[in-house]
Amino acid sequence: MTAAGLGVMAALSVVFPVGTAAADATIMPFTSTVRACDYTPAERTWATGYARPLAHVRTEGDTLVVDVELLTARPDTQYFARVFQMPRASNDCGVAPVLLQTDGVGAAHATIRTAVNPGATGVWISVERPSAYSQQPAEAYTTDFIAKI
Repeated sequence: MTAAGLGVMAALSVVFPVGTAAADATIMPFTSTVRACDYTPAERTWATGYARPLAHVRTEGDTLVVDVELLTARPDTQYFARVFQMPRASNDCGVAPVLLQTDGVGAAHATIRTAVNPGATGVWISVERPSAYSQQPAEAYTTDFIAKI
């Protein structure tokens, strides 16, 4: 299924496979930290939550592949994952969010495929649950480091 069919950028595709991540993938844990698009921690923000996201990042030629898993999140809830290729400016947030819809036990999975941007040397991922009453996310998780690509 292409992202164009999901209303997301045409250069991005989302697949929900059964299986595990490739053996050569970088495993990326997350913490509950809100970050600007250049990976600096955001000031005066808060986020709470008990979800446990994990990402596996790898390249296949000129394609970046990110497998995002979400466990112990709110059941039947929409979260959004975004993949940031680095370097980028703090105000350069032009990254399409990919829906992570949790099931009845709070689990979700998505595989995100996109072209490696020219000059990109690293990647990090965010997972957020929007707030109904604020621009600040109700839950926010970002990877603990920037993976080399």
